[in-house]
Amino acid sequence: MATLADLENLIGPPVRPAPTNDWQVIEADLGLRLPSDYKELMDRYASLTLDAFLGLFIPNPGDHPGESMRDGILGLLHDVAPDDDEAQEVVDDDGNVTERRHFSHYPDPGGIIPWGSTQNGHLCLWEADGDPDSWRVLVSSDGTFMWRHGGGILDFLIQANRGRLRCPLINNKGNLDRTFDDNLPGQASI
Repeated sequence: MATLADLENLIGPPVRPAPTNDWQVIEADLGLRLPSDYKELMDRYASLTLDAFLGLFIPNPGDHPGESMRDGILGLLHDVAPDDDEAQEVVDDDGNVTERRHFSHYPDPGGIIPWGSTQNGHLCLWEADGDPDSWRVLVSSDGTFMWRHGGGILDFLIQANRGRLRCPLINNKGNLDRTFDDNLPGQASI
């Protein structure tokens, strides 16, 4: 199982301390529990952008008083929601089409939830089905194509930094450079 220490060994320690996240309040507002690896990551890094390409959303809105993580998630999902009758292709790391179905969106049970985005506009999501610590990562190009990773967020980030992903939506066919910045002003929040 991927750990935060594994990722930190690849990209280095944070440059500045992360803010305190009140996960009890955040999860109460969301009405669900978030994956442990995401919470651990956000408690360690103030913000995180890998390879100047893939940025993780921070859970506290900071400069958006009165806006909650829930509001941010709903706003992002509104922008990428496909038509109800539009099929979605789901492709795995080997290029196999695994299913065609409409993904429900948060707050529906099992709905997709965004956790980051790429510089070319792709959205990184969780397939929030079952136990949060078993949620799989999805990357969406436009709401009609989804690439699925079999693991969670830490495993995804580690595999990308080791050049072991085959996601066509990530830089260099899934090979992120091991550079990161956790000191970016204006980091997107959800």
